[in-house]
Parts: sequence; C-alpha cells; structure tokens
Amino acid sequence: MMRIVQLKTINKHLAASLLLCISSVEAKAGSFTSVDLLAHTLAGGLQCLDWRITGICVYLKCGITGCRIVTKPKIEHNLPDLVFSAFQQPGDNPWLEARLAHGLVAKVGLQALMSPYSTLTDSGDLSGANSKLKGAGQAVAFNDVHAIGNPHAVAITTALMGVPFLCKSRVKPMFPYILTELDAIAWRFEEIEAGAHPSSWVPGMREIGSWPLNTWGSVFPRIGSLHQVDPPKAAAVSVQRAADIVTQKKQMPHVYVPYESDGDEKTDWWQMISPVRTECETFGASGEWSTGKQSDDERFAWLYWRQYECCVPSGGVLLFSIP
Repeated sequence: MMRIVQLKTINKHLAASLLLCISSVEAKAGSFTSVDLLAHTLAGGLQCLDWRITGICVYLKCGITGCRIVTKPKIEHNLPDLVFSAFQQPGDNPWLEARLAHGLVAKVGLQALMSPYSTLTDSGDLSGANSKLKGAGQAVAFNDVHAIGNPHAVAITTALMGVPFLCKSRVKPMFPYILTELDAIAWRFEEIEAGAHPSSWVPGMREIGSWPLNTWGSVFPRIGSLHQVDPPKAAAVSVQRAADIVTQKKQMPHVYVPYESDGDEKTDWWQMISPVRTECETFGASGEWSTGKQSDDERFAWLYWRQYECCVPSGGVLLFSIP
C-alpha cells in the first residue's frame, strides 16, 4: 500500500496530481510490490541459498603479543541479486515499483528508437506487444525483459537465512541493468544479433533443454521473438537470453550495464515469483513444467540467484585459501 503522509501540509493541487498519478498505475493479475518481493526472497530459503563450505582460508593475525595463523571457512552460496521480468506490453513490468520507476522511460525510449523503422513491421508499430518484423519468420511469442537489482539482496542478513556468514552482494538496488525497450534495435532485429554472434546460425547450440526433442528454445539469437507456443517457457527463454547479455562484458550491439557473473543456461538458478512462487531451478525441464504457471496477462518474473564465493573474515591479513 502506498500512503501519502501529512496530506494537509501539501498544496491541494499537487496532492491531487500525485494521487491521480498513483491511481493511474493499475494493479494487474500477477503484479507484486517490493514488500511481496521481500517475502519471495526469504521464501527461497536454504534451498535457493545453497550455502556450503568449499575450503579453508588462512589468515595472518597480529597483535601486541605477536602474530599467529588463523583459519576460517571458505564458503559458496547464491544470492537473489536480480529480478528479471518478461512481458508483452512495453514498460508493463509486473513489479509495481519498477514499473513506476522505469516503465515510462522504457516506453518513451522505445518510441524514439524505433519510430524510424516503423515501416519495416507488419503493423507499422513496434511499440506494441508481439511485434513481428518482416523477414523474421513466424515468431509466435515476443517479450520485453527488465533486469533490475533486487533491493533486498544487500539487506538480507545471516540471521534471516540461518547461516553463520554470507558474502556481500554487489548488486545495485533498483538499478536497471537492462531494459530491452532501450536495447530495441538489437532486441527486435534478429539480423543484427545474428550478424554479431555467428552462434545464432548453429542449430542445437546452447539450447535450453535437450535438442532436438525437448527444447524450450535457444539462447541465440538473443532477441525478444522465438518459436514457442507456451507463454511461461517463452518468457523463461527471454529472461535467459537477457541474463546471457547482462552477465557478460562487451556484448555488442546490445545496450545494457554489465553485471558479471559465472554461469549459463545449464547452471543459472531461477526462482519464479510471478504469477506463482516456485523453488529454485534451472530452465529446460521436460514434462509438464508449465502446469500451474500460466498468467492471465502473460507477465512473468523470476529472481536470479547469483553464485558467490568468499572467505569468512577474521580481522587479519588473508594469505591464501585451500580448496
């Protein structure tokens, strides 16, 4: 719930404008707030955290009585750093606060970038959902994707997760690492992405699932359109493609801010948080994966749990670590 405090002290006209602006942001099926996001983050629990000891860190600790060797555990675990959302209408992020912060910028940016190319589409409009480019084939699904820093990733404490120590998250809260509307040229034109990355032309390469009998789609080309009739799987492929861009440097010609991380479509941990909450998993499962995950408005969101490795601090000088 959003609340205006001390309304009497605000100019009546300003208050009315503010209320109108807030009320105009309609809550839709599958929408969630930052409060809901915190609950989803904590609900991931130890299963998504996957906390474990991977080695020993050796420190040199000195005091007035001399120096001594101290050992501490080396740990590895995941943190829910990014929130990936997939949706068909530009700027229509199911995360309410993210939609307020970045939705209008995404829409305006898309219109400005794509207006010179409107004659290249079937409908003459590239701002709407399911934009089909001439020459792009029979793409049955299209999603824009936002990857935004989880504001709760930094604030999570070891007490809440019930573990002795956590590595410090390096994510920037609420920061947009990619808004594909602002990456419109590369995200909407397959030829541009395929020309920059020849992997797009190799069938069966980097498939999500097992190719050719059980594939959700391929990571390349990293565009918003793909051949997939199942909306949850189409959205999952779209966010995996966006993650592949965001977690690497120099992914030309895409427009984004790098958030470096190890992992790929075979190892990345995803926790669906909209329209339903699930446990952490990798994409590409066989069987009826989409059962119970359909969305009335075809908007979806996942937490991306990034892997960290660090030494538990001791107050001394780190000498080396032993696996």
